[in-house]
Amino acid sequence: MKRILLPILVIGILLLSACGAPATAPPVEAPPTPPPAEQPTPTTFTLSVGVSPLGAGSVSPLGGMYEAGTQVTLTATAASGYTFDYWDGDASGSLPTITITVDSNKSVFAHFSAVDITSPAPTPEPEAQVQILEHHLVWEDYGSFSMTFIRGKVKNMGDITLAAIDVSIWVQYEVEGLEGRVFNMPGSIDLDPAAFKPGEVRDFEVLVQSGAKENYDISVSIMPP
Repeated sequence: MKRILLPILVIGILLLSACGAPATAPPVEAPPTPPPAEQPTPTTFTLSVGVSPLGAGSVSPLGGMYEAGTQVTLTATAASGYTFDYWDGDASGSLPTITITVDSNKSVFAHFSAVDITSPAPTPEPEAQVQILEHHLVWEDYGSFSMTFIRGKVKNMGDITLAAIDVSIWVQYEVEGLEGRVFNMPGSIDLDPAAFKPGEVRDFEVLVQSGAKENYDISVSIMPP
């Protein structure tokens, strides 16, 4: 009887141990990964650029499609005969270069004005003018012949420098009903140095025909320098 009870007791203990052991939990599956969120399509706007009047100039860049918030720098360049005037439309100002923020559809116009091309006033030519300040007669008698000298002072009243070859002293005279005109002898005008500057006064001397010492009329001739 004892031999039978012992196996039964062992089996009972084993059953109790098996019933008290914790059960193994089933594996837990990870939650599925959500698909990536779709990126929103960027908003774009149109920038239109025009020129007034046509052909008066150009604008760079020419405009186009831009993402919202893009800053675009526009430069107006005038054509020949025109000048940039002002911006109009969705821009303003009188400087040829501006910056536009494209946050909506925009239209910009560059206005140009025609340049009044007139011929510049001609530059007046320098004036050459010599004035006789004084003159007097010198009679010299050498026995067998005599000579008359007319001496005086001239002043350069013009705007340019003259030289000896540019100024000529003439003497109009009348003797016993005869009229004539004598050109001054070479070197008779004292121009030393040769430059006869504006405002400068020089002596002159003219040799007149022997014996002609009445009714003298002095004049000055100037050749173009």
